Amino acid sequence: MNRHFFRELLEENPRLLQKMMQFNGRAFEMSHLPRGGIWDAVERYPDLVAALTHGQTRLDPLMGQEPVYWGFTEESHRLAFMSSDEISRLGRIVAVAVYAEEIAKTVDRANVLAIKKFLGEPLYDYGLTRARFQIGGLRKSLISVFEKGTLSERLAWMARLAIETMRRNWPIELVEKTDKVFGQLDYPSLPESVQLTDETRRQLWYFMKKIILREFDQKWAQYFA
Repeated sequence: MNRHFFRELLEENPRLLQKMMQFNGRAFEMSHLPRGGIWDAVERYPDLVAALTHGQTRLDPLMGQEPVYWGFTEESHRLAFMSSDEISRLGRIVAVAVYAEEIAKTVDRANVLAIKKFLGEPLYDYGLTRARFQIGGLRKSLISVFEKGTLSERLAWMARLAIETMRRNWPIELVEKTDKVFGQLDYPSLPESVQLTDETRRQLWYFMKKIILREFDQKWAQYFA
């Protein structure tokens, strides 16, 4: 971990640093912190900076040996900041972009209604317009992952796969702290175990980040830009 990362955030992106500290919650209620602003705490207390830069987790006797996650230098971990609704929408956007061409060719009323039920009208329209142009070469790596099932089923599976792929390599502390949020996602279980290559995972993250910056409320851009 970059030992200067948190000091740099203090100057360059204090909103991200504040979000990270809010996420860590009780970690910033330790008795040695002053009553003033959290920024003063970071600047004035070398032991806090050392804790932040030492590693991703630590055990604090004042917190009953509760593991505390300090990370977020890895951008994809910042999905933990988002709500279940936003995460669910992100997975759907990935799915609709992967299958945009198939959606455009689907004219059977029953299938169209099933697709719209899963995506909602705004994302369905997104699939018919700019989605195919945004995903680029990533489509080739994902389009054949699910060869069976209806298009609406494949969309739902792809949405889950996209989110699970990002979360699969998270530190266990972060996984545990976000179990409730991710457990509320309304995707069906995958029909089979799927492991994407590291390169596909890297491309998938860049696409998801692009979607967050371009298609989401701009309040999220400050955490991923």
